[in-house]
Amino acid sequence: MTAAQKRPRPRNRRISNLRQRRQQHLLDVKVRSRKVTQHRNRKVLVALSKLVLVAGFCVAVYLGALEGAKRFFFENPEYQLKTIEVQTDGTLQRDQIVEVADLHEGENIFKINLGRVHDRIQQLPQVDEVQVERNMPNEIDIQVTERKPGEPSDYNKIKDDVREFCCRTEKHLPSDRVLVASDGEKERG
Repeated sequence: MTAAQKRPRPRNRRISNLRQRRQQHLLDVKVRSRKVTQHRNRKVLVALSKLVLVAGFCVAVYLGALEGAKRFFFENPEYQLKTIEVQTDGTLQRDQIVEVADLHEGENIFKINLGRVHDRIQQLPQVDEVQVERNMPNEIDIQVTERKPGEPSDYNKIKDDVREFCCRTEKHLPSDRVLVASDGEKERG
């Protein structure tokens, strides 16, 4: 065996390092500018692709959630109003309350605005308190407490408050001013 055969083969190694390779094309501006432009364009394209992908995913999730809610809640026949339970402690009839509340059997229970139903029933002069509840899957309960005869209504309370206010401010007004009481009578101040 000769000395040449015993010698290990040289490994494949780079002769230059990263810094030397960068400086190698330092004066060759065209090569470098082309590569920089390609890298910049690739980065912009990748970033834009990611942005479009994320935006598309968000839109798909949003539209999927809307369609799911529509199918599972708003168009589901199990959530159609079948029972309107009315409990009252006075003379109001179920039909009167349901008509004022504008409730119809077969309506979707989630499309019914309970606050609006409450306000409509509360506007009846006989009604003192109203409770409206949604019972799943297809029932609405309405509990009405009616005013008792002899109880002051809200109108009488307001009328009394106005008179009290007029009497309090009468002391502070000059004598040539005229106050109008809540029942339309003129009073001299």
